Amino acid sequence: MPSSLDLLAKLLHDATALVGDEWKLARTELKQRLGQLRTPLVLFGAAALATLAAALGLTTAAILALALVLPPWLAALAVSLVLALAGTLVGKAGVTRMKRLELRPRETIRSLQEGKEWLKTLS
Repeated sequence: MPSSLDLLAKLLHDATALVGDEWKLARTELKQRLGQLRTPLVLFGAAALATLAAALGLTTAAILALALVLPPWLAALAVSLVLALAGTLVGKAGVTRMKRLELRPRETIRSLQEGKEWLKTLS
């Protein structure tokens, strides 16, 4: 029959192994979750490029066209406000997609809770 010291040593060994396994599981799960961020980040990048291209081309044309009927400074302000609104709407679409993602490591949390319950049964 194993001694109390042997049982305690085994318990500490098992608890250490459990923590190590939980850490590996958490890392694996987080890598999977972070992979889900790819699409929203690509959308943010595409939105930024599209907004920049639009700003470069349309700003000049719109300001010149509006400057025919408004003072140039007012034409520039009006065009800039419209572009800022468009950028805001595209950015909000990316944020909405990102909020839909579940990034918590659910399996790790579940496993840690099970480990906690197991340790409680030992005391």
